[in-house]
Amino acid sequence: MSLTHLAHMAERRPGLLAGTLSAYQHNHHLDDQALADLLQCSIEQLVRLKLCQCPRPDQWQHDLEQIATSLHLDAAKLAAVLIHDAPDAS
Repeated sequence: MSLTHLAHMAERRPGLLAGTLSAYQHNHHLDDQALADLLQCSIEQLVRLKLCQCPRPDQWQHDLEQIATSLHLDAAKLAAVLIHDAPDAS
């Protein structure tokens, strides 16, 4: 089973970024490539991002930075996407 298939399945699992990112993509009419372009990452990085757990509300900034660092993403760009669909998480 490919990581892409797992990421697609993860969209239905609460607590994983796949669902949050899927909702963002739906709301902004973005496919994976467009979201990857927005985050300035590869499709492979995006797939791995979707399999990450959502940042915990009480450790949001720390978790966000850990995710961004581990995947070599821009934390500010990632935060902008995640905050858009979860404004009370910051």
